[in-house]
Amino acid sequence: ANELLVCLIRGKNLPIMDKNLMSKGGSSDPVATLFLDGEVRKSNVVPKNLNPQWLEDFAFPCDDSLDLPLDVTIEDHDKIGKNDFMGQCGAHLAS
Repeated sequence: ANELLVCLIRGKNLPIMDKNLMSKGGSSDPVATLFLDGEVRKSNVVPKNLNPQWLEDFAFPCDDSLDLPLDVTIEDHDKIGKNDFMGQCGAHLAS
């Protein structure tokens, strides 16, 4: 069985999702979720960071005739309640 290795490197200039009530600033706790052909992989949470560096590798099973979209969703991790959507990107992968 073949596998596709995806390296999640970083995020840049992500939006503030957790506003600081005492000042105009704030932060986010970004987490990435990768989707490929029904398979899901989730990154570690990077606390209080608008420019996260993940440097994480994810393996997905695949066959020789790869022709699928890879989608990545970034959310602000919330300990209580649902995560907040921050952004999404994707790429079509073909062999």
